[in-house]
Amino acid sequence: MAYETAYELVIAQLRSQNPAGQPLSYEPQLVAAAPEVGRAIIAQFREENENAERAFDEDGSSLDFLNWDEFEEDMIALSQQHPDFIFILDGEGQEGSDMWRMYFHNGQVQMCPAVITYPRFNPAGVGLPAEQSDVLEPERVFFLITYNDSGNENYLFVTTGDGKLSKAQAKRHLAQEWDREVENIRASDIQIIGPVYVEHLDRIE
Repeated sequence: MAYETAYELVIAQLRSQNPAGQPLSYEPQLVAAAPEVGRAIIAQFREENENAERAFDEDGSSLDFLNWDEFEEDMIALSQQHPDFIFILDGEGQEGSDMWRMYFHNGQVQMCPAVITYPRFNPAGVGLPAEQSDVLEPERVFFLITYNDSGNENYLFVTTGDGKLSKAQAKRHLAQEWDREVENIRASDIQIIGPVYVEHLDRIE
């Protein structure tokens, strides 16, 4: 029997939280597209694709488990037809641990497997005195690097082991992430904002 997965689709747009004319100071957000726009795109997708019709209802919610071997190719094509939107596809396979999220934008894909985490130990939960500490978990301390490139503001979130980030380190992070030479980047082009605390971090290519 072929492996089956349940799919759920959300159509979104990228919106920055920063006020107009102000430096980007916190995480950009994905916000849902207008409902009528999302439904129109999904309706067309379901009409043209038999698997999409079986996978989603009119709002993109999951209808049932199914075998859809070409889902990635089909979603890439859909994203190329609508380059102004970001398509967020959630999948849950037959195996309990097989959960993931994929982002599609104008033919590009980012795969995000689910990560199961446990909340921090709470002493009060077992009758012990509550912690008296202001130290935050290192994995939740991020820095935001912004870089002005020909009038376009690019951004990158990074985390460091010591909770510090210099502009020299920022340049290295930019070089690694963008896979490009950054020797021509001036220190004045780079702005480091942090620490920035976020519950969840996604980066769209």
